Amino acid sequence: MKKIVYIFYLFIILLNFNLYAGGDDQIRINAPELALKSVPFDIIIEKPDTATRDSFFIQINKSEIPADKITRQGQTITVKNISLNKSGQNLLEISSSFGTLSQNIRAIPGWLSILPPIIAIFLALLTRQMIVSLFTGIWAGVAFIHNYDFFSGFFITLDDYIVNSLADPDHASIVIFSLLFGGMVGIISKNGGMRGIVKVASRYANSRRK
Repeated sequence: MKKIVYIFYLFIILLNFNLYAGGDDQIRINAPELALKSVPFDIIIEKPDTATRDSFFIQINKSEIPADKITRQGQTITVKNISLNKSGQNLLEISSSFGTLSQNIRAIPGWLSILPPIIAIFLALLTRQMIVSLFTGIWAGVAFIHNYDFFSGFFITLDDYIVNSLADPDHASIVIFSLLFGGMVGIISKNGGMRGIVKVASRYANSRRK
């Protein structure tokens, strides 16, 4: 029984060693999963120490990136001012002696980025319901991000955005302060406080200018 335990421990140690030793041979890509069409962005590639200078070929939609957009500093490669001219999925491919890595970057039209706040403002003016209007604007933005899926976007809005925002201590303190401040203003209005302020201020309003 002890031999089995020792073999198991040895296997775990060797497995961890292999994972650690292979960690430096991995290429890391820092690229957005979502981008606005025709709006430039940068891609950062961190290559392992064993990679040579000229062993990387970078393509988007099978078109090679021009050399003047690629800068190298140590083990970091920066691809600057990349612009996607096609809406939908765009394939980023990085080929090297370590193999080929790929990542999909989805591009959406730029005008969609201003549509959620316009929806929120329009609904706020139409319904006079600020919370519902703001939620609808966030819901529309999340749906645009997640491939225009409004059904899944509704639950993602609740789970990833609303709940996580309220779980943040700074956000929660702002929400609680706003609720308490609004409640205080409501109590003052119900008690006639606002009417008293208007009555006092009206004594000094003895002309059109005032």
